[in-house]
Amino acid sequence: VDGLRAIVVDGETGYLVRERNAQLYADKIVELMGNDMLRLDMSKAARKRAETLSWDATVSGLVNVYNRIAKPRLSTAALR
Repeated sequence: VDGLRAIVVDGETGYLVRERNAQLYADKIVELMGNDMLRLDMSKAARKRAETLSWDATVSGLVNVYNRIAKPRLSTAALR
């Protein structure tokens, strides 16, 4: 799924596997099942990444951008 490439950081928050590559998909599942630390680390990283992609985080970031853009203009207008 193309959208996953924008969300999953391969090897950090999960694995991206090419379409129709059942063997690699199975290998990655087995790897995660057999490595508790890797699974826990990926889980934590995925959770942290997901929090940055929430609506609240997105809106907050957008408001910050608008404020940075508007602030110089507001300061200039106040000097007039």
